[in-house]
Amino acid sequence: MKENYLLQGPLEYTNEPYAVAKIAGIKMCESYNLQYDTNYLTVMPTNTYGPNDSYDLENCHALPALIRKFHLAKLASQDDWDGIQRDELIFDKIPRDIKTDLSFEASRPNTRNSIINNKPTVRLWGSGNPQREFIYSEDLADMIKQVVGFESNTIYDSTKPDGTMRKLLDVRKLNKLGWKSNVSLRDGLQKTYANYLTKSSMGKV
Repeated sequence: MKENYLLQGPLEYTNEPYAVAKIAGIKMCESYNLQYDTNYLTVMPTNTYGPNDSYDLENCHALPALIRKFHLAKLASQDDWDGIQRDELIFDKIPRDIKTDLSFEASRPNTRNSIINNKPTVRLWGSGNPQREFIYSEDLADMIKQVVGFESNTIYDSTKPDGTMRKLLDVRKLNKLGWKSNVSLRDGLQKTYANYLTKSSMGKV
């Protein structure tokens, strides 16, 4: 976003403490420049992702959560319940609602519940309307779905928050200072998913 957009409207509630902390840092640098004639610059990067991210579905960020959800759903569609249990041992517990969407109960595979056309489902938080940019958004969920190779259902859960509705960047000033991104979103997703699969395979018994 452009610098002059800052503090021009109310902060999105679920993101408010995080936003206030960022704004405080920006204002501190601005004050130093005014008082001490320094030339500090503040860079506010967009959502970052990549290898070795957290895949804890209770606490991780949007992109690693989507990678793991689609991967689990792909395993479920292949009836690979051992792979799902192994994933849970490596990357932390799978929440109950996601187990239901996968149409399985980890401890009792013979009690799986079908959700949509007897196929696993990926539940995406919010309405699907927010826009994001990532460093390493068009229709981000469908791109991850293609990278992972999942071919079943996705649904939006509007009982979950959207977060800030629009987080898009204006990087022209940063480009003039010499910074440019080197990894496309699709290449970054493929690298990140490959790292996820490597971690998963290392945990095989």
